[in-house]
Amino acid sequence: MALVTDAGTPGISDPAFLLVRACVQQGIEVQSLPGATAFVPALVNSGLPTNSFCFEGFLPLKKGDILFLRN
Repeated sequence: MALVTDAGTPGISDPAFLLVRACVQQGIEVQSLPGATAFVPALVNSGLPTNSFCFEGFLPLKKGDILFLRN
């Protein structure tokens, strides 16, 4: 089965996550074609609701900046 769209990644801001979640629950493999970022296919494949999510970015590389985030 394939889910194709002409309006961006299926499962982002549309109800396709319901289909993905059902597949995940039934043990059916779900694959996404990667795009510009890796987190979008991971989110879509997770079966989690995708109508609202927050990506805070990547952790900093410098130890001082990491310690700043902890506080």
